[in-house]
Amino acid sequence: MQDLAGRTAFVTGGANGIGLGLVRALLAEGCKVALADIRQDAIDAALATLDNQDVMGVQLDVASRDGFAAAADRVEADLGPVSLVFNNAGVNLFQTIDDSSYDDWDWVPAAASRFHPRNEGHHAIDDPVEIDAEHPVPIIIG
Repeated sequence: MQDLAGRTAFVTGGANGIGLGLVRALLAEGCKVALADIRQDAIDAALATLDNQDVMGVQLDVASRDGFAAAADRVEADLGPVSLVFNNAGVNLFQTIDDSSYDDWDWVPAAASRFHPRNEGHHAIDDPVEIDAEHPVPIIIG
């Protein structure tokens, strides 16, 4: 396994379940971690269990492209460049299959995979696999 110590990770859906497990595992490997979730109360509860490690919480609706850009700016300002991204947040159409269009179904994976670290000063959103040329890391979409 690659040495992850000192790298910055961003985990969506990070306040509970598999996401919180990823956060714990990344912290144990020596990463700095941004824990993103839509619910601030869940973020606060998760952070309270992490013993003030090198972690920050970011409230984020993964359906918001502008929200991802703002989250990326904040995380990179506080923790440094992000090189590991785990798009773990779940999204839901909140409607029946019969009421869902092809556009609705196209939105689901797009909403779950919008954050990528900066590429030449811009947040890259086009390539969901190549995180950086030196450390390619697959993105996990839950």
